Amino acid sequence: MIKDITDNKLTEEALREGEERYRTILDDIEDGYFEVDIAGNFTFFNDSMCKILGYLPNEMMGMNNQEYMDEGNARKVYQTFNRVYITGIPAKGFDWELIRKDGKRRFVEASVSPMKSSTGKAIGFRGIVRDITERKRAEEALRENEERYQALFEQAIVPVYIFDPHTKRVLEANSEFFRILGYSVEELETLHVYDFIAHNKESVDRDIEHVLKEGSRDIGVRNWRRKDGTLVHVIVTASLIQQHGKDIVCIIANDITELKQAEEDLRQSEQKYRSLFEESKDEVYITTPEGKILDVNPAGVKLFGYSSKEELLRVDIPRQLYWNSHQREEYKRLLDKQGYVKDFELEMKTKDGKKIVVLDTGSVVRDSSGNIVAYRGIVRDITERKSLEEQLRHSQKLESLGTLVGGIAHDFNNILGIIIGHASLLQVASIDKEEVSRRAEAIMEATERGASLVKQMMTFARKTEPVFQPLDLNMLVKEFAKMINETFPKTIKVCSRIAQDLPPVVSDATQIHQVLLNLCINARDAMPKGGTLTISTKRVNAEKLGRRFPNLTAQEYVVLTVADTGIGMDKNTQRRLFEPFFTTKPPGHGTGLGLATVYGIVSSHGGFIHVESEPGKGAAFRVYMPAAEKPVLYYQTSDLSDVEVNGGSETILIVDDEEYLRQFMESLLISKGYNILIAKDGEQAVEIYREHHKNIALVISDMGLPRLSGEDVFRQIRKVNPNAKVILASGLVEPVLESELLKAGVQEFIMKPYTQTEVLVKTRKVLDAKI
Repeated sequence: MIKDITDNKLTEEALREGEERYRTILDDIEDGYFEVDIAGNFTFFNDSMCKILGYLPNEMMGMNNQEYMDEGNARKVYQTFNRVYITGIPAKGFDWELIRKDGKRRFVEASVSPMKSSTGKAIGFRGIVRDITERKRAEEALRENEERYQALFEQAIVPVYIFDPHTKRVLEANSEFFRILGYSVEELETLHVYDFIAHNKESVDRDIEHVLKEGSRDIGVRNWRRKDGTLVHVIVTASLIQQHGKDIVCIIANDITELKQAEEDLRQSEQKYRSLFEESKDEVYITTPEGKILDVNPAGVKLFGYSSKEELLRVDIPRQLYWNSHQREEYKRLLDKQGYVKDFELEMKTKDGKKIVVLDTGSVVRDSSGNIVAYRGIVRDITERKSLEEQLRHSQKLESLGTLVGGIAHDFNNILGIIIGHASLLQVASIDKEEVSRRAEAIMEATERGASLVKQMMTFARKTEPVFQPLDLNMLVKEFAKMINETFPKTIKVCSRIAQDLPPVVSDATQIHQVLLNLCINARDAMPKGGTLTISTKRVNAEKLGRRFPNLTAQEYVVLTVADTGIGMDKNTQRRLFEPFFTTKPPGHGTGLGLATVYGIVSSHGGFIHVESEPGKGAAFRVYMPAAEKPVLYYQTSDLSDVEVNGGSETILIVDDEEYLRQFMESLLISKGYNILIAKDGEQAVEIYREHHKNIALVISDMGLPRLSGEDVFRQIRKVNPNAKVILASGLVEPVLESELLKAGVQEFIMKPYTQTEVLVKTRKVLDAKI
């Protein structure tokens, strides 16, 4: 039986071709296609599905959904498939996360529909799967960026806002924007840039046009108007950005209101300080460490006597302005070491060479590396004050000397009584040689005692420039104690207690002499009925003084104490002790300058003074002075007694208007073998020297001569013979004149009253010296 199956064959062929086309399409699409049964097992899938999961086809066939998902995603997929199964409605565009064979996770988006049999019964599911991992990551990144942007936008410490460049309406702003301008968030809906930008509309529009054209713009400083009408200064930067496909402008501002105010304050401050600089009565300066003036005010130009600031700026400071280069070096050393020095006393000179005394308070200027690049400071002229202080001190010296007149007169009367008495006994013819010698020795001792007293008074009373040098305080105390013991009332016992290990102090001997005299006179007056006056010295470490005196500058101090057993004083009196013109003495018995002078001298020596006293229990004045480190120069008088001196045969010209002194000098020098020429006044001395200068080896001349002074005699003789040897004698020579004459060629000075030993020693010394 033959059956025609041609139609069946054609149908099968068409079905086969359709399946091939279907398979080709499925294999060519990038999305994954799958079919699963009701339990979720793969029954069919394309190549793209294999690539998405990373499995081979034979590995995927029959694989269940749960095998490439974690528990959470499997539950999500099951719930979706179950809903499709129940409702019969396809699920489109749901996503989940699957796990590839290699363990990597991928995000996919799927659409699922039910598969039914010919009878309409659900037999499985088919669906399309698209890998959306990159899109998901992009969305996540975008979300994170948006969150980050929003956080930055809100948390920015500067005001930020965005606005529509066409409508000029503010679209969004951060909290700092609202805080600065004082608007509320609710007011944002109606806020336009014209409402708060405190410039005309044309200026605002020009800025917006530039931003639209250039994409961004540093607009610079602008003024915003707060809601309350006050202004705030900001620096503005604008950028063009896209939002939902639309151009908007983002503004970032920096509030500089406080900075602008600070700049204004600084400008006013600079103007004020420039005014102070220009109008200051003291010199204000800035210099380089090498000594070049960088800036100076008009007071400095006037102080140094220059015609203009420009002229003074050309001056070489070390060479042209300092009187004493060593002072500048010491000041510079302290500045470099400490960085700041207050009220350093300096001697300087003006353009015309005049010496001035100033106080310089200076500080150093350093760069970022700590190097000194400049000095700046203030200079105050104290020349007149120093002169007045010196006059006051000298007047006070004379006052102190005046209080000693009674004692000095009494002592000199005793001395003269000794001399007169023993001299009258020498006139008795019956006196033997031994008695003559004894009387002469008594006269010599009395004379030397008087001479020593005179020298002490002259040393103290002379008006001199302070000379600070290492001084042995013990030697000064010994000599001073001896003097006041001879001049103070005999009811006062004078004691001295000397520390054997006492270091020297850097001081002016004359000024310390004045301190001692003032304190001792004060102690004498406190003991009207007599008592004990004790002068003592000792050394003390600074650590022991630290609590009582916090501003110590040295490691060790020397303490000079003047103590009495007098009437003492109460606390109120002690508080005012050192005030100028304060005195507890009745009118006519003191000016009240003694202790004020003591305080000034001690302070100028870098020291301090402390008083301990109680009513009825005496008083102790303790003077503390920094110990010196250099070798000591002793303050003591020359002692040339008992020195055997050789004579000579040279010719010596003696010039003196006192006949008995000429006779003494002539006899003394002839006794030693010298040939002597005599002159009674200055003019006679010059005439004799001109006539006999080839034979005269030495001239010994008094300073106070009639017709021509000893100084003029020296200068006239030097014109005749530039190498002439000259000794000058005087009772008092001012230090400045003495220094000038020594520089001019005078070999030695003999201070009256002089001893024969002193005359012979200095005569031989000068004659033997080479010129």
